[in-house]
Order: sequence, then structure tokens, then C-alpha cells
Amino acid sequence: MKNGTDRGFEIFYWKLSYRRKFVRTLWVGAAILLLYFVSPTYVVVGILRDAIFGIFLVLFLAQAGYTYTKWKKEVQEQAGQYSNGDHGNPSDT
Repeated sequence: MKNGTDRGFEIFYWKLSYRRKFVRTLWVGAAILLLYFVSPTYVVVGILRDAIFGIFLVLFLAQAGYTYTKWKKEVQEQAGQYSNGDHGNPSDT
């Protein structure tokens, strides 16, 4: 991967590749959805709870869309490099 770690364990989000950022975004989105349905309504009043969930949902969709787009763009750029015969070896120049 051009930027970030694509294999192994990585705790920091900014060190991940866009593919792994997308996967982590999906996991966090699923956790937020689970917390919304599991959280008791008496902790946060109904309409405030729904507004907070709506904000998180919009942010989740924006982040998922952004990381997916960047991941696919990165894959396309790599495919273009390999079709031109450049395999990323700097000693070939």
C-alpha cells in the first residue's frame, strides 16, 4: 500500500491504509448502531438521543464514503502503475 499499514495489528487509525480505515469505519458504525438500540432511553431523553444518533449517522456515512472512495482510487492508481510496467522498484530507473 502506498500509505499506511495493510497487514498486521495497528492501533493508530492514521497509520492504516484506506482499505483498513474503511473496514474500521464499518466496525465502529456497527458498534454505534448497537449502542443506540441497547442504550436505555432514560439516560438521554428521546429526542436528544435521536438527534445525537442522527449526527453520528451522517458523520459515519460521510466518513465511510470518503474512505471507500480513497481506497478505490488508491487501488486504481496501483493498477495503473502495474499496467505501465512500473512495479515500484526504484532501482529500475
